[in-house]
Amino acid sequence: MMQESNLTNLPCTAAEFGDLSADLLKMGKQVRFRARGYSMTPLVRDMDVLLVQPVRTSLIRIGDIILCSIQPDRVVVHRVIRRRSDLHGFYFMVQGDRAAQPDGWIQQSQVLGRVAEVERGELHLDMHSPAARGIALFAVLSSRRPTGRGWFTRIAGGWIKRLPVFSKYLN
Repeated sequence: MMQESNLTNLPCTAAEFGDLSADLLKMGKQVRFRARGYSMTPLVRDMDVLLVQPVRTSLIRIGDIILCSIQPDRVVVHRVIRRRSDLHGFYFMVQGDRAAQPDGWIQQSQVLGRVAEVERGELHLDMHSPAARGIALFAVLSSRRPTGRGWFTRIAGGWIKRLPVFSKYLN
């Protein structure tokens, strides 16, 4: 965890943020920033602080949340819902938890890093914890339902949000 005295606020455009993050993560440094947007709610919310760490693409699992470039000048934090590989490397299907459709397949070169922690006030969620992996499993299963966010997802999601192990992160 970084101490407050080491933090630097650097206002920048989305393209500059993507370039700076990519450079730092390639150097083996971690990046800490405020999330903007609502595509990953309720787990990652607008203004949450995310800690992103470098990752070898071979270690990315289905359910992981990654920082990636889905288009030139467009960097997002979305969940890996599918993964495949061939002779040219790894490919990942990414999607926001609230998005109706995936962003599409991205190449391993578009992956900048993996979210390791979500901070919301005093709450710190280690993305490798059993609770986070459980949320990831549900999110991936929900994204694969042919009806998208249908009745099953709404009922099961409401039930999961009430479980004590998940409620502090999702409510």
